[in-house]
Amino acid sequence: MSRRRLPVPMLGAMAVLAFQSSEPRVAEPARPTREQVEYMEMERQMFVCLDPCTWQGREYDDHSTPLEQINPDKLDTEQWCRVAKSWGAKQILFVAKHTGGFCWWQTETSDYGIKNTPWKGGKGDVLAELSAACKRHGLKLAIYVYPGDEQWGAGIGSGGRTRDPSKQAAYDQVFRQQLTEVLTRYGEMSEVWFDGSCQIEVGDILKRHAPRAMVLQGPHATLRWVGNEAGHAPYPAWQTVKRRDAETGLSTSAHSDPDGEVWLPMECDTTLLDHKWFWGANTDQMLKSVDQLMDIYARSVGRGCVLLLNSTPDTTGLIPESHVKIYEEFGREIERRYGTSLAETSGTGMAVELVLDRPTAVNRTILQEDIREGQRVRGYRIEGLADGRWIPLRADGLSIGHKQIDMFRRTTISRLRFIATSTVGDPLIRRFAAFDVTAAPSGQPLEDQHHPFDSGTAPGRFGRALDCTASSFASLGDLQIGEGDFTVAAWVFPRASRTGQDRIVAKERIGVAANQFRLYLHEGSRLGFVITDAAAQGTSYPFVTASGSVPTGTWTHVAVTRRGSDITLYVNGKEAGRTATAGVVEHANALEVRVGAAHAAQGDAGDYGIDGLIDDLRIYARALRAFELAEPDRLPEAGWTKAASWDARAFPPGGGAAELDLSAGVPQPGQYEIRFSPRTGRLEIESVELIIRGQVLPGRVRRLGPGESAFGLQRIEQTSAETPTILAIKARATGEASSGGDVFVRLQQQGAPR
Repeated sequence: MSRRRLPVPMLGAMAVLAFQSSEPRVAEPARPTREQVEYMEMERQMFVCLDPCTWQGREYDDHSTPLEQINPDKLDTEQWCRVAKSWGAKQILFVAKHTGGFCWWQTETSDYGIKNTPWKGGKGDVLAELSAACKRHGLKLAIYVYPGDEQWGAGIGSGGRTRDPSKQAAYDQVFRQQLTEVLTRYGEMSEVWFDGSCQIEVGDILKRHAPRAMVLQGPHATLRWVGNEAGHAPYPAWQTVKRRDAETGLSTSAHSDPDGEVWLPMECDTTLLDHKWFWGANTDQMLKSVDQLMDIYARSVGRGCVLLLNSTPDTTGLIPESHVKIYEEFGREIERRYGTSLAETSGTGMAVELVLDRPTAVNRTILQEDIREGQRVRGYRIEGLADGRWIPLRADGLSIGHKQIDMFRRTTISRLRFIATSTVGDPLIRRFAAFDVTAAPSGQPLEDQHHPFDSGTAPGRFGRALDCTASSFASLGDLQIGEGDFTVAAWVFPRASRTGQDRIVAKERIGVAANQFRLYLHEGSRLGFVITDAAAQGTSYPFVTASGSVPTGTWTHVAVTRRGSDITLYVNGKEAGRTATAGVVEHANALEVRVGAAHAAQGDAGDYGIDGLIDDLRIYARALRAFELAEPDRLPEAGWTKAASWDARAFPPGGGAAELDLSAGVPQPGQYEIRFSPRTGRLEIESVELIIRGQVLPGRVRRLGPGESAFGLQRIEQTSAETPTILAIKARATGEASSGGDVFVRLQQQGAPR
């Protein structure tokens, strides 16, 4: 919409600086009006953008569509209301007149409107139908009447000022009449939008016909635009500004000030089609995903603001079914995550404690202040009681306001504690609620898998390889990363020098900070890795190897492992970087794992693809140890663990004996399969016996086939440092030379510990 043409100062920094100001703290915080409280309680509302530019495939009407072609014969305002309610919106904001001047109601001010179209024989009135539908569905109705009009030379961002001064008085009268019509004929309007401000005096009209309506922008503003069209509020999200900034009618989140004298709440608007306000043909690839919408929800409603999510009826007048599905899924996901708390309480004072029925996993809290008394909390922390001691879950909280969703690592606790560290007056906490938000039930459990890409189009490190370009990548399905250990390893052949973050393997959408997962090539021919959770907490950024470690024009083996909170990068079998996250990061989204690209910011296209080849990709549901990765050409097959290796001198042609510790592959009681894999030649194995505490345990190892190098092992005892799994082997190499090799192990059936 046209607000984006306004110059906006840098976001975020000003708000923080205001909080850190050395100016004296106000004695009492600014307070909202009753209408502002009701507005913020609403939390979600839906834009409806329909205009002749819908027929043109444009964002602004160029008047190229003859009025006789505008006939949305299936238009159904009941459907609009059902869609709004499906994702929890409490209000519909209808664009009754956009920049081109087309009016969707029966106005006496212009011939450019619905009355001169074939729809319902020119007798139709969309605003009248929408008003009646909203009343039936219990929705509030808000109105958008653009202050300007291209037909009068009052263009985009003009605020209603005509380029020809001689036309100004006449247009002022037209706009004032338009505003009066929509405010007097269709029932109460709860919000009036002056997109890009309004420089025509309408204060008397608002006072007379919409005294309780919230007003966006202009000299009578009672709320403000957040300052971007991404639907994101900065943090901290202070809902107050200085009086001098409020009086401009153009303040945004950049003017937020916790000590501001005027309560001016923020509205966060964004599109469902990224980034398009009006419908256009073949735009489904631009639909935002539920993951993206949940990220937006957390950064708008979850920061105490109101989310205004757009809808785009098509030329039939209906919101497309593909859009309807996304809204419904969005609403269900909000309800699944935040519909029912584990427990909640309220309280007044510097500390509020929440007692759980039993030790419970928690990874979200919702805090709400009684904003009728203003934003009193200026700093806070959240702690959890685990194993008899209080541990920090969030230590750097600042603003709360109407609602603050805090996300942190899943922790099992028996109590939660809110502690205010900076306030203006006693904190009034109307709600303190705990949640355990798990990943949506979808996808496949992470299991070992091997992708040789033998059907690839280019010569590979082994056979053929996946040739990645801007539009070529492979999909592995929705693998659940969760909190478990893993290894991702592959051979890569970059063709070009890195200028960005070219994805090798990714499970993320570009532009979404939450739930990022990528093994990538960073500028400077470095290997990098990022993993974050729903709160965008995880590995430090950037976490990369040394410059030049993954050169162009040659094959390099790259790998990343996670063991608990430890993340390690490997290049050509050698450790190249290590870091640790604050806790075990739970990565969870419903996106497929992609090889050679990430999900684009919108739609299903690949983005940030690697220019090069990828071969022999292996994913393990465990963290391989350094010695397993040391020889990239001999990594374990899916389901197998490289448990030990034998030296070439151990079994010469004349025969020999050795004891090998297989504890790495036998971590628990169970039935195991063991495979001896010589590097060259063959190995004739005479006998294999299990030794525990220096004692041979007969009958625990059996040969699986005559002359085979595969054996079955039964381990009953728990494996420990004192009771390792030692195999005593007698064997000889067949041929003229000795041959080293590896021992691989896989679990067949887990046993019960004694």
